[in-house]
Amino acid sequence: MFHSSRSFAERCAGEACAMLERLRIRNFALIDAVELNLSKGLNVLTGETGTGKSILLGALSVVLGERITDELFRSDKDPLEVEASFSVDDLKLPDWVGADQEGVLLILRSALKGKRAANFVNQRQTTQSALSKLGDDLVDIHGQHQHQLLLKPATHGRFFDAYGELEELKERYAAKFNDYHKLLDGIKRLKRDLAQRREQRDFLAFQLSEIAKLDPKPGEVAELKREQELLASAERREKMASRLIELVSEKEASILEGLALATQMLKDLAALDPSLQETLKTLTEAEVATDEVWRTLVRYRSSIEYSPQRLEEINERLFAFEKLWRKHNVDEQGLVRLRADLETKLSSIELDAEEIAELEKEEARLRAEVVGLARELSEAREKTREEFQRAVENQLEGFAMPKARLAVEFPRSNDPDGLYEENGVRYRLAENGLEETQFLFSANPGETPKPLARIASGGELSRIMLALKTVLVDSDQVPVLVFDEIDVGIGGRTAETVGKRLKELGKRKQILLVTHLPQIARYADRHFRVTKEVRKGRTLTRIKALDRKGRVEELARMLGGEEITDTVRAHAKELIEGTE
Repeated sequence: MFHSSRSFAERCAGEACAMLERLRIRNFALIDAVELNLSKGLNVLTGETGTGKSILLGALSVVLGERITDELFRSDKDPLEVEASFSVDDLKLPDWVGADQEGVLLILRSALKGKRAANFVNQRQTTQSALSKLGDDLVDIHGQHQHQLLLKPATHGRFFDAYGELEELKERYAAKFNDYHKLLDGIKRLKRDLAQRREQRDFLAFQLSEIAKLDPKPGEVAELKREQELLASAERREKMASRLIELVSEKEASILEGLALATQMLKDLAALDPSLQETLKTLTEAEVATDEVWRTLVRYRSSIEYSPQRLEEINERLFAFEKLWRKHNVDEQGLVRLRADLETKLSSIELDAEEIAELEKEEARLRAEVVGLARELSEAREKTREEFQRAVENQLEGFAMPKARLAVEFPRSNDPDGLYEENGVRYRLAENGLEETQFLFSANPGETPKPLARIASGGELSRIMLALKTVLVDSDQVPVLVFDEIDVGIGGRTAETVGKRLKELGKRKQILLVTHLPQIARYADRHFRVTKEVRKGRTLTRIKALDRKGRVEELARMLGGEEITDTVRAHAKELIEGTE
């Protein structure tokens, strides 16, 4: 619901401000084309039975989101259209609505028979659901077969809390309640995730232990393979090195012996021919180099290790690597990364457990706040109950219902897991608090009060609504009230009292009223007469705003029936003058 930041009294200075200015209807039931230009205060519709007064209210219900049924279509070809224009300068509208610059809110519904209705708010298309919610905040319609806001039990708490000025407390409670449940949902989600990961923890730990036992190092496999190759070829390498050593130095007629002999012979030759000195130098260097080769080969042969045990260790380690690679479908680098990932997952399980512990401390603190505010709100409602009941019953007494009783009940919902405990019983907390609010009514002494929805009489129900609306005038933000059949079963002084109350209420709200009683119609700020005529074999509803003379004639008709005498006219004139 939308609210102004100021109270109704502050916004309107004792007079109705936001209002329904115009209602246009085309091809709706008995109506071919009608336009009502309404005024502030009390707008009265009168006319003989069957002229279509209630059809006008039905059209208003439709433009505010009621379902369009087939019998409402006047024609199978022409579209049904209802348009309502509201002045809403003082109302804070939902963001999706937006009044125009002149503060006008225009609602249009149009439909062809058998087709889905088109819904527009200030020329923006919207859904029937959104329109219905907006309608509940603009107009409250009371009468048989109409949507009746106070018959929806969910609204009772809103009106009651508004009367008791409990909205701010309820908003604080609702904010904490929502914060609590968001936190609770987060904890449940974390616990669910943690439980799933804890189920995997043993498996993760086993996987990590396998990898940790192997303890892989970056680049280790390549080094192992090189070492494996060397160990596997140790015997062959030792034999090859020994053969080379033998060939170079140890064998008879070895390379070194041959080089030594050749060097000596070239030295003798160079002594005879100095031109061979460079060649001698080269041969001498070759002898020295060959000697170094021999020494290197000797050292190399000495360094060769052959360890079957070490080779077996390497083979087993490489096999372990390949086994884990296949198992986890990774390579050498992937196995190192997998180890780090497993370590992170296992440590995060413990971190989540710590986070949950901290959040549970916050949950306990927030739960205590929610329960405390729920208790405070419940106690405040209990203190308001008697005053509210008495205020409504005082209003009903003036409507010929002196023995009527309105009872406010606060039903609670038992819940073994509920947050709120009292006298060993646990109750469920909801967004509105510990309890729901429900209005019960009995018209006569000894009767058990019943829910408003079970009251059959439309007129009786309308008077109850009028009493409630009078009591709630400053706390209820809905600017337009519609009453149908409010005069059923009353007359005389009671009708006069109802008329006065409606006139007074019209200073604070705009009222649209269907009545058959002149004692009520006399108080109209604007009076409309509804008639019907037959044209080309079809019945049509017509509506006319009455001037003073027309009002006298209409009240005279209501007083005297078909035969209107001068005496009746004089009485009608007196009725009107008595309200001025």
